Amino acid sequence: LLQLQELHPLPKIILEYRQIHKIKSTFIDGILSCIKNKNYISSAWYQTSAVTGRISAKNPNFQALPRQPLQISKMQYIQGKEKEVVTVHPRATFVPQEGWTFLAADFCQVELRLLAHFSSDSELLCIFTNPQADVFTILASQWKGVSLGDVSSEDREHAKRIVYSVVYGAGRERLSGILGVSAEQASRFQDSFLQTYRGVQAFIQRTIQQSHKQGYVVSIMGRRRNLPNIHSPDWAVRMQAERQAVNFVVQGRIAKTCSA
Repeated sequence: LLQLQELHPLPKIILEYRQIHKIKSTFIDGILSCIKNKNYISSAWYQTSAVTGRISAKNPNFQALPRQPLQISKMQYIQGKEKEVVTVHPRATFVPQEGWTFLAADFCQVELRLLAHFSSDSELLCIFTNPQADVFTILASQWKGVSLGDVSSEDREHAKRIVYSVVYGAGRERLSGILGVSAEQASRFQDSFLQTYRGVQAFIQRTIQQSHKQGYVVSIMGRRRNLPNIHSPDWAVRMQAERQAVNFVVQGRIAKTCSA
């Protein structure tokens, strides 16, 4: 639908409806159902339910709250009147009790930093020598072969999404939906990115070879994940297991970093 919205008004209407329905069902009705007779809300946290070892939450899942406000276009049917943009910020609905405060901490580009560590890619490691640099802008600059000043916001976003597609094991179909491009173009983006950062490609290949040899992978902290489908005759199933292997090695370390 993302690729079709420029061709006809209907896909955009469907996408906006899905967004509004998601806000209502998940961030309004879903959260209200967790309050019940209480005047406060708290989530249930789990340290062992996710296969990668990452902490998960339920009732409600606070980790799924959008970081950025969501904007909804309210169409106006009066000629000459501009459409109204309504901003919804689910995180703003939560306030601490009197005398308390919320404390937030963020591991800056932790996925990319660990990818640089595991791959030992010289280009990636060099990027992190400047703590003030915009990492994804530099990535886009090196990947596209243009100066930092010529990197567009779209180039930066593409670089960011491609990095996460490598870390989280997203295939080209998934990446194409995220970027709003064809699957073939998404595949070319991934391939050209991995050609630029060859250390990352070598790390991925090492991890996949190890998983085929052992039938499992082990995180740097010793957590093990079995991969029963790593030798599947079905190409799609086998590829998914290979992506899971790479994802687990990086995510397993992130999990320990965040829960330490």
